[in-house]
Amino acid sequence: KIASSGTCAEEAPSVQFPVAGMGSAASGIAEESRQLFTTVVHVHTIHEISALNSRIRKSILSAAKKTAGARLSNIGGWQSEADWLMTTEDDAIQELRHELSDAVYTALCSELPVEVVSDLDLRLTG
Repeated sequence: KIASSGTCAEEAPSVQFPVAGMGSAASGIAEESRQLFTTVVHVHTIHEISALNSRIRKSILSAAKKTAGARLSNIGGWQSEADWLMTTEDDAIQELRHELSDAVYTALCSELPVEVVSDLDLRLTG
């Protein structure tokens, strides 16, 4: 369930200033300044993360014993199949998947209209 006001962040205000060597704002020459490449960082806190990490570790070690996993760049290690996070029935991984989904949807709802976010289908891989 997505809870959001459904509004996007407001556009940064434009600022006019004189361009060096080309006159001044008073003479009609001006530049417009906008924020284009800002980085937004969202923080999602998972309560009782130590306990969840312990359960996730056990789940991964168990899966590594049962399957060969993906053979990519993991020399001497184990890597899950690409769809493992979405397909495993393990309780700890399902809880992690739920936490990650909540964090992503909450962040998206704070940046995009709710109509856009509600049409998205989130898939986790790794």
